[in-house]
Amino acid sequence: MKKKLLLLMTLSIIIIGCDTVHGVIRYSTVNTVKLPVKCIIDSLEVIKGISNIKYQTEEGSQRLTFNGIEQPEIIDRFSYTYDGLYGNFYFITNEEGVIEFRHTYIGINYNPPEIGKMKQIMLKIENSVSQRCEIDVSTNIIEDIK
Repeated sequence: MKKKLLLLMTLSIIIIGCDTVHGVIRYSTVNTVKLPVKCIIDSLEVIKGISNIKYQTEEGSQRLTFNGIEQPEIIDRFSYTYDGLYGNFYFITNEEGVIEFRHTYIGINYNPPEIGKMKQIMLKIENSVSQRCEIDVSTNIIEDIK
């Protein structure tokens, strides 16, 4: 009985101590070999209300395999401001050349009231990039986090 009570108390502390996350996460696998960075930036510039467009590359995680540590993932990040809200999306390229597209907007420990506005601009961005740059970033999986 004491073990069950101790387990229940431990689980309660973990659950109560955890942060809550609210927002939207959009992601998919992209079928392309090389990202047309200039085209992606141009496709953002034509969307009314988007400003402060920035691009940067980063090194992501490295997987440990039986052959040793693999090359780090390459992250191509595009950030922007829309109607006073900061947003960003990025492409992650792993060692095999598989590219994932991710576009998120979340709030930790609060439910951002601008979720609806950000979902609309996310769709506009994805449509503009898909049409202008011939990259299919139509998201296969969309998660609303509540």
